[in-house]
Amino acid sequence: MKTAILKTESQKVESIHQLARLRVEVAESRWAETREHAREARRRRKEAKVLARQARKEAKLAKSELAEARSFLAETEAKLAPPVVPVAKARKGQPVSSASTALADPIAQVTPGLEPDHAASIASVPAGSVVKPPPEATPPGIFGNWR
Repeated sequence: MKTAILKTESQKVESIHQLARLRVEVAESRWAETREHAREARRRRKEAKVLARQARKEAKLAKSELAEARSFLAETEAKLAPPVVPVAKARKGQPVSSASTALADPIAQVTPGLEPDHAASIASVPAGSVVKPPPEATPPGIFGNWR
């Protein structure tokens, strides 16, 4: 036969009280753990924000240093480069003025390292004359000389 263990009313209340106490302890420990986790998350976010701010400052500083270095390079290149005569470019549908072609064409048509066959040099070409390019080596196609 089974022996029935009978609990009195006070024993039942005591066991319920112990279970309630145990539930409270578990809830408190879980609450403390999640509170600590939230605190660490806030700390990590704050550190990330500080690191991002520092990175932005460093990027800004690096950008200004780059601009300074580029301007210094441009200055030194300008000092080393020979003076250049500005050449006007033709706008779409409009021819280049004759004054700018007189300056630009003789310089552009000279091949460096080759000397002319005649005694007069390219530098002695009159300002109004235009140097024509040599004819193409390839014959025109069936539809003419177009590209």
